[in-house]
Amino acid sequence: MIASLLFLALAAGPEILLPPWPLSPDGEIVAVRGATALEAEGAAVEPVAPGLHRVLPAEGAREVRLRAGAASATAQVEPPPAEISISFAPAAPVKGRNREIALEVAVAGAAGAEADRPPEIVASSGRVRGLVPAGEGRFHGVY
Repeated sequence: MIASLLFLALAAGPEILLPPWPLSPDGEIVAVRGATALEAEGAAVEPVAPGLHRVLPAEGAREVRLRAGAASATAQVEPPPAEISISFAPAAPVKGRNREIALEVAVAGAAGAEADRPPEIVASSGRVRGLVPAGEGRFHGVY
């Protein structure tokens, strides 16, 4: 019984099985049902195991086109992660003396609506409040 199901699965035409999220710029595992090689435009393909391939999008790629025999699929690539830097004043706060610390958060590499939305900052003690836009991916707040 199991052998006949395996035969039917392998004998079926090729099918590309993508993850339900956009591909990471660092690469994702993509499955191919059917004994067919996977080819890509806009990405490198590395075999991982029979039927499994690591798809590594080219730098700057926004989508990847995949082919396996007669099957084809297009996968979106998520944007690269943004970089966040935090500066504060005073530069060397002292516990018990500095009750509030002014923060400036700079987000580099964010695109679209992400660039206008303040990042969520969680502190292990205390709290960050009043994070407001200060122009071009910068935000001011108080800890």
